[in-house]
Amino acid sequence: WAKPAPPLGTFIQNAARANSLDVQETKDKSEVPHDGFTEKVTEAEVRKVGLKQLVKTLERMESSGHPVAITKLSIKKKISPPDTYDVRFAVSAYEKSESSDKDKGKSKAKSSKGKTP
Repeated sequence: WAKPAPPLGTFIQNAARANSLDVQETKDKSEVPHDGFTEKVTEAEVRKVGLKQLVKTLERMESSGHPVAITKLSIKKKISPPDTYDVRFAVSAYEKSESSDKDKGKSKAKSSKGKTP
């Protein structure tokens, strides 16, 4: 959680551009609340991509230091030219919930109430 979650559309575009890829489409999905954090998901589509470019793009996102993960990946081989694929993937970003920070403060206060100094 050292780095905040980035805006995913821009994050995906920048990682793709760094590897000479063109993202045809990005689509934000609904936020998914979890216990203590929220997951934001963006799906992306890249067409006619080489495997090396794809791997380098995914690696760049995963190793960014941001709380993100590749959570879906679908690869379809094209007939020609060789080493050409259509790819759909989802990137999830994770943010701490404000309620989890408040709950932590409440539980600390409760646990210290019964103790005498």
